[in-house]
Amino acid sequence: MEINVIQHDGYAQLVVTGRIDSSTAPQFEGALIGQLDGATTSTLVDMTAVDFVSSAGLRVFLMGAKKVKGTAAQMILCAMNDNIRNVFKMSGFDRILSIADSLEDGVGQVSS
Repeated sequence: MEINVIQHDGYAQLVVTGRIDSSTAPQFEGALIGQLDGATTSTLVDMTAVDFVSSAGLRVFLMGAKKVKGTAAQMILCAMNDNIRNVFKMSGFDRILSIADSLEDGVGQVSS
């Protein structure tokens, strides 16, 4: 798994490539929670190149959602492929996390 952070005016884009599973979840947790910790702007998690998310990965997303709850910051997951989106739907996480169909839609949510 590879993670890159791109700072934009008003939000950060966390670009994740590869699998988020039990072996990579700690690395992902460090990057995501590190980005969200004390953040006052939104973080878009670009999932265009994510090809697998395990329960360990879902746990990290839940931790991120809890981190931004009650703050001015947002965490928006963007551009999931259909298989990943199904994982989020089956687990019910699509109802508790902000999910945008594309990166552009996520940027639109930040801007509004």
